[in-house]
Amino acid sequence: MRMLKTALSVLLLALLGSACATPLEPFRTGVVRDVVLFQFKPTAPPEQVKAIEKRFLSLQDEIPEIQSIEGGHNISPEHLNEGYTHVFVLTFRNPTTRNAYIKHPARAEFVRSMANDLERCLVMDYFPFDREHQAAPVATAGKVAPTAPSVAPVAPAAPVPVVQQ
Repeated sequence: MRMLKTALSVLLLALLGSACATPLEPFRTGVVRDVVLFQFKPTAPPEQVKAIEKRFLSLQDEIPEIQSIEGGHNISPEHLNEGYTHVFVLTFRNPTTRNAYIKHPARAEFVRSMANDLERCLVMDYFPFDREHQAAPVATAGKVAPTAPSVAPVAPAAPVPVVQQ
């Protein structure tokens, strides 16, 4: 039963990631970065964690919408990682390619495959600021506006319950 609850929590988190978009996102253009943090269960075998790392990085071979992907272990001396040990950063050409990745069957299978080993996951997507610290432009009537208007903050999604051992 605990395994089922954990699996459902991981799947719910994956689904929430696709539902938490900013109101202007469909009109934005440009590169999207997807930052993913993992905290593994203490019981996760090291060889399984290594296999998950390798599998995540290999998604670029199966999902053409991923422009680039990189990952690594936390090495910060500040100890502010809140238990997260792994970080991955994916790059997409635009929100449309990111959305295609979210719906891709290979990604869904990857998410399901790590349900038994993942304690929790944090995902954030963003449009990179340019050097003048402006958000990515917004498309208007077939043209791209020189700067993006202010976007009202979006309320965060409810936290996904994590089953404690």
